Amino acid sequence: MDYIFESENIGFVRVGEIFLKDYLEMINDPNTARFIGIKEPVTEEHELGFIRDHLEKDDKIF
Repeated sequence: MDYIFESENIGFVRVGEIFLKDYLEMINDPNTARFIGIKEPVTEEHELGFIRDHLEKDDKIF
């Protein structure tokens, strides 16, 4: 993972597609989704759009 800044509690990283499948599995799990307010399954297409948009803008994500 490409850390831009890291502290004891948080890490800012460059957005990328490398962990997309793991991320989707995690947030679409009903036990996880209920804690983060996800009501509908998140699709790969939606997340790829999010990732590519932030890559174009060189946004930092934590």
